[in-house]
Amino acid sequence: MLTMFCVSAGESVPAVVRKMRYLAEAQQRWPFLTIHDATTVETPQQLVTLVSDGLSQPHSAAEKDVLEWIADKDF
Repeated sequence: MLTMFCVSAGESVPAVVRKMRYLAEAQQRWPFLTIHDATTVETPQQLVTLVSDGLSQPHSAAEKDVLEWIADKDF
C-alpha cells in the first residue's frame, strides 16, 4: 500500500525529505492530523475526508483546501 506521506523502501533521500516536509506542513495546517492518519492516507480524497471531519466543515470546503495545498506537491 502506498500512502501520500509514508516512505517506501528504496526511495531517494530527496524523496524522503520531501515527504517528511509535506507531513510537517500538513500537520501544521491541520493540527488534528496524526501520524497514524497520515500513514493511512492513500489518496487526496481520503485526506479531504479527514480534513472535513477534523474541521467539521462541508466536504466541498475541505476539498478546496486540500486541492489548493497539494497543487504544487509531488507525492
